[in-house]
Amino acid sequence: MTKKTVPNSTILVHSRWLRLAHVLWYPAAAVAFGIFIASLPRYFYGLSSGSLDFLLLSRSNWKFALSLAFVVASISAALLSLALAWVLYRQKPGERMAIFLSFFLLYYGVVIAGPMWTLASQWTVGKLPFVAPELPLSVILIISSLDYPLLIAIVLLFPDGRFVPSWTRWLVILSIPIIPLNYAFFTSTASLLASPLLWMGIILVSAITLIAFYAQI
Repeated sequence: MTKKTVPNSTILVHSRWLRLAHVLWYPAAAVAFGIFIASLPRYFYGLSSGSLDFLLLSRSNWKFALSLAFVVASISAALLSLALAWVLYRQKPGERMAIFLSFFLLYYGVVIAGPMWTLASQWTVGKLPFVAPELPLSVILIISSLDYPLLIAIVLLFPDGRFVPSWTRWLVILSIPIIPLNYAFFTSTASLLASPLLWMGIILVSAITLIAFYAQI
């Protein structure tokens, strides 16, 4: 079996992207940790006042216990994700897949785990002394919807951070326009189900393509 060589131009492009990722990582990490730290007072304020309705906060019966468990789980997941992002970045600075996963964990730690939503409630509730101008909910919704394209990218970039076959990068690009469809008709049950189903379809195609390709190697 002959060893496959990688063109120098390809190596140069990858090294440029890797250098760019290193330049952007610290600002991204600073924003992520800043959002996490800024959200902590909101968590405790919600627990003491019962103002975060979306967390089911209540001082009575099981609802308060459930809300407390949610807060603990959210903070723990966020802190663990941010810590893992830092470890990956420090331990594997030359591996594209590790750097991409590090960025994803920064995103997961502040968006999916809950701190960004908790901080956004500060604008909607408007009871804190340091209330800022209202943050459009649509921006938060769009940011939170990036998890599907990012998951598709993780599947396709596994295991070495390259799109193999190269055309699979179009599956990630194709998944991005689906995001606004989820909110075009937000009151429709069909529209709420359409976007996740489309995304899951792309993820399934991505996984099958990857398995079929590596099965032939």
